[in-house]
Amino acid sequence: MAITVTPLSRRPWWLWLLPLLPGLGLWLLLVGAHHDAQLSVAARWGWTAWLLFCIAGLLWSAAEMPITDYDADYLYLFKKTGTEQIPLASFYKLQEGNRGYWYLHYYGEQRRKKKLTIRPLGKGDDSNIHGFLQAIWQHNPQLDIKYDWWLK
Repeated sequence: MAITVTPLSRRPWWLWLLPLLPGLGLWLLLVGAHHDAQLSVAARWGWTAWLLFCIAGLLWSAAEMPITDYDADYLYLFKKTGTEQIPLASFYKLQEGNRGYWYLHYYGEQRRKKKLTIRPLGKGDDSNIHGFLQAIWQHNPQLDIKYDWWLK
């Protein structure tokens, strides 16, 4: 009998924009120099650097989002160093966050509490989180699930 592995979360599709940041910064600097002669060169460099820093932070946080799959017994966390298998029975709390994020609380090695933030594939009723919740409930019927993110 084959084990069915279901994708749970992936990185956003727009991460390919990350290498374009230096070109965007130069373009912003040149457009700013052409349109606004009242700003000093240092102010233009400062605003451009600040904008690039904000965009880079957004892209970096998206690049650090985990890639996860699950089956009937494990959540597979794909990292640069390899794949970590987290038993579904080790999850003790799940919280729904804002904008579709979920916070998965589980016990790691030596019963240490760990937290994983994911954004499941799909939206609403088509989200993969529902199948993941069913798989966890098979192992842990007392699982604490909080759906109201503002009541954390």
